[in-house]
Amino acid sequence: FSQDQNPTSFPPSFVNQGQNQETSIPNQTEASQQFNSPPPPVFTQSDASNQTSDSMVAQLKPKHSSKVPLIGIVVLFLILIVGALAYFLLNKGSQANTTNNSGNNTVTKPQTTLTYWGLWEPSTVMQDIIQQYQNQNPNVVISYIQQTKTDYRTRLQSAIEGGTGPDIFRYHNTWFPMIKSDMQPDSEKVINMDDYYPIIKENAVIGGETFGVPLGFDTLMLYYNTQKLQSAGISQPPTTWEGLIDSAEKLTVADPKSGIQIGGIALGTTNNVDNWSDIIGLLLMQNGSDPAKEIPTEILDFYTQFASSKNVWDATLPSSTYAFATEKAAMIFAPSWRAHEIRAINPNLQFKTAPVPQLSGSDTVNWATYWLEGVSRQSKNADEAWKFLAYLSSSENLIKLYAAESQSSAERKFGEPYPRLSLSSTLQSDPVVGSVISQGQSAQSWYLCSRTFDDGLNDGIIKYFEDAINAINKGAASNTVIPTLTSGINQKLSLFGVTSQN
Repeated sequence: FSQDQNPTSFPPSFVNQGQNQETSIPNQTEASQQFNSPPPPVFTQSDASNQTSDSMVAQLKPKHSSKVPLIGIVVLFLILIVGALAYFLLNKGSQANTTNNSGNNTVTKPQTTLTYWGLWEPSTVMQDIIQQYQNQNPNVVISYIQQTKTDYRTRLQSAIEGGTGPDIFRYHNTWFPMIKSDMQPDSEKVINMDDYYPIIKENAVIGGETFGVPLGFDTLMLYYNTQKLQSAGISQPPTTWEGLIDSAEKLTVADPKSGIQIGGIALGTTNNVDNWSDIIGLLLMQNGSDPAKEIPTEILDFYTQFASSKNVWDATLPSSTYAFATEKAAMIFAPSWRAHEIRAINPNLQFKTAPVPQLSGSDTVNWATYWLEGVSRQSKNADEAWKFLAYLSSSENLIKLYAAESQSSAERKFGEPYPRLSLSSTLQSDPVVGSVISQGQSAQSWYLCSRTFDDGLNDGIIKYFEDAINAINKGAASNTVIPTLTSGINQKLSLFGVTSQN
């Protein structure tokens, strides 16, 4: 996916509200007037004069029978009251679960608006899935706003701390130490992380609580020009670093007067290798190094040799992505989204990707860099936000997102690779993102991820490495730059409370 898109806004929708209906219940007086008491017995004068006291008692017994209809009145009155009460309660419940556009009935459950800050996906990609969720949850409105990459992390935290931030936001997998105080975990446990790559669980689950869930996943890959490899007699892309050096030397085209015309591999410099810091991070992870404790000089010497002693790349060539697209570089390292940029520059270029080379005889280690969705600690609707993220990150909706992303522009042939293990088989044979899938299980990450725009851990540590590599390329010995490099790294880690590899 391209990381330089213009922001758009997804407009909120609203649910109409009406007024409560009142139900009239008859009062006791009105109810009683519906029934007339029976008339008292009538006696004639002759009857009264002829009766003894005993016969009068017998004659008055019909007056006692008037209690029967009186009891009936009470029973009927109670039935009327119970019936009216039942009708009122049933009618009120019906109103609470009914929406009427005329405004006669109303949804009594309050409307919840969730503000969602995205970064790379335009609203056109997100709108269908969001609308489906709103249809299923008519009391929830999702306001999606695509942000620009400039100062994104600092703007996000400033907005959250100022009370104007989003409920849901996108963040990079390396950002947790910087933004942990602004994050609300999934307290209701609606997200199940069992179906995700190990590095995702490591980054998202902290102290037993889930703080994020990804909609995509990415790794560093080796891009290669299939025609150039074939012309150089290379049948397969290299799988080891020794093999990479050999292939790069065969693919390089240079002459003593004009220098390098076609670089075998874009490595060794910082000014024109687009993802150079990720490559350094990969080398450190493959070497088993903890950058918080040590930076082996061998790592810096190995990287810079491609622009010095190996002469397969130099600082005069175009930036690596553009050089590869215009066939000035035979191989480059890049994440999957760079393929869209390459196709936009040269739609006819024949290329594929492969997993990154490994150290001979060592465990397989790859490099992950990806984004997650999190929930703000300031959100008043955190549980509802996590409920929406559980819906959004479901397998069904990840497939829909992938399809929408694939159709969002002419250059896009695929979406963000799936972060779920259960979906990996659907992309394994893809000539570009298949390499992402094959590397997911063994991917690691650290604070050397390029283009996170965090103005914090990544950008700060990358700057220290940049100064060190540039100094070596100008003639400095690698051991002389290590003290300053190590001191700068530890200073930046300490600023965000990172004291060891995490």
